[in-house]
Amino acid sequence: MENFVLLKTFFNSIDAHNAKNHLESMGVFTQILGDINATSYNVFTQSNGGIRMFVHENDYKNALELLDKGV
Repeated sequence: MENFVLLKTFFNSIDAHNAKNHLESMGVFTQILGDINATSYNVFTQSNGGIRMFVHENDYKNALELLDKGV
């Protein structure tokens, strides 16, 4: 994941995937890490740092603006 930066951390899988779908429908590729653990072991989501969404550094500003406008 070279040149990818952390965009946002989520604490449930539904919110993470809604944001991912929204961003990707607007042309921003995202990568989610930690979702398998969150889905399988929901009790550990917060202690493991949550579900982390990454975007390419060139898309960071645009992705933040798109998330602010609504998911």
